[in-house]
Amino acid sequence: MMRKIFNALTLIAFSWPTFAIDIGAATTIMAPSDDFLTKTVTNNNMTTKVYEVKVQKITNPTANGQPIEMPAGELLYSPKRFVLSAGQQQNVKVFYKGESDHQERYYWLTFVESPTAQLVTGKKNAATGTQEMKLALQSILVVRPRQVHFQYQLNQTEGSITNTGNTYFEFMVKQGCEQSDIEADSKYLLPGETYRNPKISQSGNQKLIVYQSRFIPVGKDCWPD
Repeated sequence: MMRKIFNALTLIAFSWPTFAIDIGAATTIMAPSDDFLTKTVTNNNMTTKVYEVKVQKITNPTANGQPIEMPAGELLYSPKRFVLSAGQQQNVKVFYKGESDHQERYYWLTFVESPTAQLVTGKKNAATGTQEMKLALQSILVVRPRQVHFQYQLNQTEGSITNTGNTYFEFMVKQGCEQSDIEADSKYLLPGETYRNPKISQSGNQKLIVYQSRFIPVGKDCWPD
């Protein structure tokens, strides 16, 4: 049911060979009780490739997110560089070592794929008349607050819902009670954000929140007593 993700998957290249590099989900969530997670990188090329991992802290996990300074040692990861033959996989472990507070944090995890020629020469190999490009995929890492506080405020009269807690969630509103999830209007709400939709104020429309893989009923429409 968690079929939507933040619009955060970015391609840094002029073209993308189909299935060249696989890094799994574009958005990865670290739960409040977890201090590390694993991202699996798969080389789906027909040739050996070199991979490098980079991390940046960002203001928010949207298309408008901007890099910001990250305290030393806040996020650690290993390995930072590795080589994969065709079809091979590598688990990259990411450790959160930051503050155990009420703040939610967001990061870019960038996985750079390079031709093996760069392992030796540091340059692209054009000896065969073909030019292999360097590719980079960005995924979002969300570290939920260590002291998480899930809360929201629904204003059905105004047709709005506000995330008054300190961690993000997805809100969905349906036309009536039987509309499928994929047809519902949905919005990811970061802490402090408000979402307005006329369907929220209309009686008989189902409203729910998706949080931590759970469905939470909102309001009284369509839900049994």
